[in-house]
Amino acid sequence: FAKVKEKLVKGYNWLGVDGIVNMETSAILVMLFMVFFPVFWAAILTFLIVIGKCTFDKSRGRENEKHDFICCIVGILLGVILGTVHVAVSLL
Repeated sequence: FAKVKEKLVKGYNWLGVDGIVNMETSAILVMLFMVFFPVFWAAILTFLIVIGKCTFDKSRGRENEKHDFICCIVGILLGVILGTVHVAVSLL
C-alpha cells in the first residue's frame, strides 16, 4: 500500500487546486452548453473557450499552461460523460 499511497500523493501534488478548478469549470461549462446545444457542439465550444483561456494566460506570462490544458481536457471529457449519463437517466 505504500507504493499506491506514494503514487496518489504524487498525482495529487501534480494536479493541485488549480488543476481541480480547471477540471470542474470545464465539466460544468460542457454541461451548461449541453442545455442549449448537442453534446458534440457543447464539447467543441468548451474546447475553444479553453484554448482561448490558455492562450490568454500564456500571453500574460503564465508558464504552466500545458498543465491547465490537460486538466481542462479531462474536465471536458468528464462533463460529456456526466451530462450524457444525466440525460440518459432522466429519460428512463
